Amino acid sequence: MKTSTEFLVAGNEYFKMGDYRKAEVEYREALKQEPKNVTAKNNLGVILNELGRYDEAITILQEAVNADPKNSIARYVLAMALTKKGNFDAAIDQAREATDIDPKEPQAYKALGEAALGKGDVKTAVEAYRSATIVDPTNDSHHHRLAEVLGQADDTEGQILEENKSLELNPNNNDARISLALIYRKKGETGEAVEQLKKVLEDDPDNETAKKYIKEMNSETK
Repeated sequence: MKTSTEFLVAGNEYFKMGDYRKAEVEYREALKQEPKNVTAKNNLGVILNELGRYDEAITILQEAVNADPKNSIARYVLAMALTKKGNFDAAIDQAREATDIDPKEPQAYKALGEAALGKGDVKTAVEAYRSATIVDPTNDSHHHRLAEVLGQADDTEGQILEENKSLELNPNNNDARISLALIYRKKGETGEAVEQLKKVLEDDPDNETAKKYIKEMNSETK
């Protein structure tokens, strides 16, 4: 019979491989042997959140937080699950706790940003995502998400700046490039917008979104 630690290690291996359902089985077996194992609860909560089973994730992650109030991972994943359930105030509280516990964890700021957006608090969302880019300036996805949030704040120049930062880090981030094209289109700079979309198609010739927007812009200029 495997020990709880062995089940936990096996679960972690399945998690790394992306086999969340097998990982879930291993973590549950670990908890059968050691019901108070905070790491197993934490990891199971992460898995359940990834699987979209938010109610279950909230229950197990709350147990993990109660057992270890300084568990920043459990708190920010709990915040993500609460956001998915529309419980934005509780999500914001958990995410803020996570950022206080570990100010260098970008995922905690990301969780705060998404919860704030859900509540309609764009200012807090901008601050949260900006913090994520400061903590981890090399993550192109965080710069792209900050750009999207800045768009909701009507900060067009800030939006362009962050999309360009995202593309400097990862020229193949086609979501960022399409967003940048749409910003230029909104500004009336159709030529620049089309150029960005052409770059998307160079990388991904079958990108239907880029094709659609180019077609629309070409018809607008006729």
